[in-house]
Amino acid sequence: MRWLTLGAMAAGLFSAVLLGVDPRVVDQASAGETDRLERSSEIFILNTTSLSVDVYVNYERASTISDPKPLVGDFANKDELSPTVFVVDGTGSRPYGTYTFSVRPKGNPDGEVLASASIVLEQGRSFTGAFQPRAGGGHRFAIYENDLSPASSARLTVRNASGRPVTWRIAPNGEAPTVPHDERSGALADGEWQIARDVVDNDYRIEFFVDGRLAATHPDVDIAVGKNHVVWVMGNVVTEDPGPGADKDLYQRPVVYEELEFDPGPVDPRGVSAPAPPLSAADTNAPVEFSCGPVEIWETTEASAAISAVDPDGMVTNLSIDGVEPKAGGIEIPSQSVRPSSAIGEPASAVVRFKDDIPAGEYVVTVAANRGSLAHQAVCALEVTVRPITVARLGDQVQRFEATRDVAPPVADKLDVTLRDAQRHLGAGDVEGVCRERKEFDSEIGSEKGKAVSDMAADRLSAQAKAFGNRFDCG
Repeated sequence: MRWLTLGAMAAGLFSAVLLGVDPRVVDQASAGETDRLERSSEIFILNTTSLSVDVYVNYERASTISDPKPLVGDFANKDELSPTVFVVDGTGSRPYGTYTFSVRPKGNPDGEVLASASIVLEQGRSFTGAFQPRAGGGHRFAIYENDLSPASSARLTVRNASGRPVTWRIAPNGEAPTVPHDERSGALADGEWQIARDVVDNDYRIEFFVDGRLAATHPDVDIAVGKNHVVWVMGNVVTEDPGPGADKDLYQRPVVYEELEFDPGPVDPRGVSAPAPPLSAADTNAPVEFSCGPVEIWETTEASAAISAVDPDGMVTNLSIDGVEPKAGGIEIPSQSVRPSSAIGEPASAVVRFKDDIPAGEYVVTVAANRGSLAHQAVCALEVTVRPITVARLGDQVQRFEATRDVAPPVADKLDVTLRDAQRHLGAGDVEGVCRERKEFDSEIGSEKGKAVSDMAADRLSAQAKAFGNRFDCG
């Protein structure tokens, strides 16, 4: 794929450069757009203004595309232009789905969003996004799909990024006068596009008119079979009569074109399509939806909670913990518990595990979706309550272990008496009495461990009794 201005003669090298292949040895037939799209989706970024900007993907704080060069002014004098391309390959860091592209002034991540638009990037689809002026002022980021469907002839796509209505026409430029040719034309409002199908291959001149007067031209568009020539008229068209003897560059600089290859296929229906707007010029990226909590657990008890997240128009490739407030250890999402989305719009899930050493209290666990990925990121505040051990909790545990025969009934009766005495001291504000009963409770468990009390039940009851006593500094 090439971006060309006046005088471009170097054919077929950009695809090789884009893929990191030595252009001197690349097989162009195997390195075309359609081969590449068998394993990816792509959007080329075009700046049709004189502004210097950065492009931010999916609301990232850092720009993903830094200073795509404006294709106007002196820069447009270059014969061949290499546009910035953003590629999605279906991996965890760049899964298929909806991506939003936001344009801000260069080097200013907190600056005004000058334009923003989103598009679904799926395997096999190719787009071009153009930052362009709008009629009446301001800017848009307009996204157009590149037609690479198989055909047996050539195509010409014309896109108006000039910020004003234009008419256009192509005619042979005279380099091959004996070769059959086409003459096509159309009219485009601000931002619109048209496609001419089944164009006879030849060397053409394309002209753009504003209010009936020539405003921009490209004298050599080499239309060939198996290619879609996407011609752009940009925002620096001539709108006032420059007078006799005007520099021809004034008319040639506003026009660049892409040369996109496609595979052989059926005959295209002949004609010029009706003018159409961009596929997308607005941010429609749906937010990630979480299901995460709240969670309530007991002190000294290991626990887990299932969470999930879904991006209605994208994929969630991972779920992770960003932080815990107030800070506490023992809360994690094991990597093996994470199940990424299986397709666009499908949920991802994970398990949050809580260890038995988390102090009693209220916590907020920030769970993040798609950290480390350029997919749409989001966070959820998982509210976690770790309840302190109480006399009632200890009594419930004794009864549960008695029911499972982990505590023999006579021992359970003794422990119940001790707990009733502890509750009585607690009600009277007698902290020393509470601590004595806690010590008695623990002593009874220790003496019966491995006998009338199973090792598992003894360990758990002792840990809970200790946590209970810690509230009163029982030691």
